[in-house]
Amino acid sequence: MLIRIITERKNVRWVCGLMGEFFPSFTVYKATGFWMGKREKSLVIEIDLFDNSDHLFDANIKMIVKKICGFNRQQSVLVQKIESKSELLGGNC
Repeated sequence: MLIRIITERKNVRWVCGLMGEFFPSFTVYKATGFWMGKREKSLVIEIDLFDNSDHLFDANIKMIVKKICGFNRQQSVLVQKIESKSELLGGNC
């Protein structure tokens, strides 16, 4: 499963530090989004769960979102749960 969190691009270092407290591996990239007709700078965070065995995963995501909303003074953060199949391929593939 791939989890995508889309938030305002504010306090990026703090957000990345927060993510690192919960997940050892994740991807972050800048984007431009529109909310209520207004353009805004966005931050996209992706976490790939290679095995869906982490029963604390949903609780961690909710805690992260709550902290981001509080620190960045946002009403909400978009979270997408995307069914996917991922595999790591080595250099000799």
